[in-house]
Amino acid sequence: MKLSSSKLYAKAVILFFTIVCLGTKGFSTTGRMHFPAHQAEKLAQQELQVVIFQPFPDKAKLRVYVLNPEEREVRIRISNDMDVDYAITSKEIDIQRQFDLSEITDGWYKVEVTAGKEKISKTVWLFTTFQDARQLTIN
Repeated sequence: MKLSSSKLYAKAVILFFTIVCLGTKGFSTTGRMHFPAHQAEKLAQQELQVVIFQPFPDKAKLRVYVLNPEEREVRIRISNDMDVDYAITSKEIDIQRQFDLSEITDGWYKVEVTAGKEKISKTVWLFTTFQDARQLTIN
């Protein structure tokens, strides 16, 4: 099912405002460059668009939003050097997932979003500061 350009534009505008509201704790990119905050209309282009952010600074939760206008198979993976902790695949146009990282070990993790030849990745540092208090830093 393909979206009409007006529906795709509406989704892109929602994604844009999500990015603007995140501030510095969020990460956003297309396969080529960072979203220009002053050009919301460019978000409606037919390419993969991703937002990765931590919704609550005191919780080890990570949210990933993907706008997939071409309905390609998208794979979201969270892994470290040893193993893959999360892996999902979807062909949805608007993918929204939250990952609870509180049960995995401390260390560096890579968040990868791939669709065909496009690959977007970000590293995150997960660490425990006090007993029962996990911290997550997006680099």
